[in-house]
Amino acid sequence: EMNRSGAQEVLMPASCPAELWQESGRWTEYGPELLRFKDRKGSDFCFGPTHEEMIVDMVRRDTSSYRDLPLRYADFGRLHRYEKSGVTGGLTRVRSFSQDDAHIFCTPEQIEGEMTALLRMLREVYHVFRFGQIQVKLSTRPEHFLGSEEVWARAEEALAESLRKEGLEYAVNPGEGAFYGPKIDFVVSDALRRGWQLATIQLDFSMPERFDLTYISPAGSEERPVMIHRAILGSIERFMGILLEHCAGALPI
Repeated sequence: EMNRSGAQEVLMPASCPAELWQESGRWTEYGPELLRFKDRKGSDFCFGPTHEEMIVDMVRRDTSSYRDLPLRYADFGRLHRYEKSGVTGGLTRVRSFSQDDAHIFCTPEQIEGEMTALLRMLREVYHVFRFGQIQVKLSTRPEHFLGSEEVWARAEEALAESLRKEGLEYAVNPGEGAFYGPKIDFVVSDALRRGWQLATIQLDFSMPERFDLTYISPAGSEERPVMIHRAILGSIERFMGILLEHCAGALPI
């Protein structure tokens, strides 16, 4: 499915300089979850709870033409989060895990097409695993957020419009968006009718702004791309724990 979606698989390093996290604004946000250390020169490094900063840093090294967009990068690298011992458990909450992450960089005009493709891919994958009803939630601007209210309004409306065009009913989850952008969360019901939030699609205008990402438009001007974050299964370890309980070990062929 990754290959069919046109995503190029990349592998990010396990750790990165702290300055990338400071640049993104997450050094403070993720502080308690960051596993930190110093290199031989005394510089601050950390193991990544996400790889987004590293991927954005990779993209900004080459100024793209509009002809190169959308750029789609898939990453199954390991993530590390210093979860408190009281909240870890089984496969569903661990300190080191892999995630089926992907990040798309596109023009504002390409958002609708990319969202449509992602929503269809998501429904096909969940059908394979025989989950029941899927609840869709649109999570909006939280109390503490990056960027302007105007940008957030544009992003929220873009996500809502993509759901309407796909005929997906959704509930609004006020204030539960990521601090850098609104998101769509997908909650599946297992055999015991328990709800599990798995997939997430997030629209991000803030990260390209903070990292000064640009592309050259047809008119020759520098424009700002939009970043889409997406995970279908989420944490692979967590997904396997949920799937094993859902099918009582009788895995679908």
